[in-house]
Amino acid sequence: RKESSAASDVYKRQPLWNAMVTKTLHPSDPMSRCERAEAAVDEEFAALRVEKVWRENEPMEEADAKEQFPDAHFAGLHSIVGVKNHESPNEDDHIFKGRVVLDGHAVRDSTGAAAIFSNIGNTPSTMAAARVALACAAVDQELTLLQSDCKRAYTQAKFDGPPTFIRLPKRWWPEHWKRFKRPVCRLDKALYGHPKAGDIWGDRLEHVLVCERGLQPIEGWPSVFIKRFERRNGGKPGVMLVIAYVDDLLFL
Repeated sequence: RKESSAASDVYKRQPLWNAMVTKTLHPSDPMSRCERAEAAVDEEFAALRVEKVWRENEPMEEADAKEQFPDAHFAGLHSIVGVKNHESPNEDDHIFKGRVVLDGHAVRDSTGAAAIFSNIGNTPSTMAAARVALACAAVDQELTLLQSDCKRAYTQAKFDGPPTFIRLPKRWWPEHWKRFKRPVCRLDKALYGHPKAGDIWGDRLEHVLVCERGLQPIEGWPSVFIKRFERRNGGKPGVMLVIAYVDDLLFL
């Protein structure tokens, strides 16, 4: 009884959480403007700038861009702040994650009309595929199951489609932008928020897996790829399975 009482006291001081999910902060939430939140967003923006997601050094007036590129699209950027482990009462457990995304709901063409996009082309893997991988790893102890999250996955893919120009919030304007009234610059890589970014990333991932790594898609199982190979020294044939759910990968 004493041990049970002591354990209960521990649980009261340090409750057990069934899941730790990321809470997306609404812009009206004061926490979204706290120092840690703004630092997380600035860090993400700086990383995108280093990766040259857009041509920041080639700004032009939006009116001039519309005249020179009549088939172009135009959109702004905004930030999103999430807090991992937000259920924890201990603020030290909270991890602020910033993301800079394109205003996909407000992409316009050069005339100001809403841009039109085709239907989504890539289909993520199903939950059944992940369950099969888990079951195989549980049955065969020689198999190794790994998981990986692709860091800034979309921006690893070169942007294609109509020329797209973005507007940066003034807080991120470089010094040489301040001589413009309404500056824009061209987008070079797929950016979160763009309606086609997921398709562009999916095509890039499939190209790497199939053309560069020798895997093959499995018919009837979207975003699941397999590679069979012979082991050295006469061992039994091996197999590698890759299951992709957007930017989350399972390897078996």
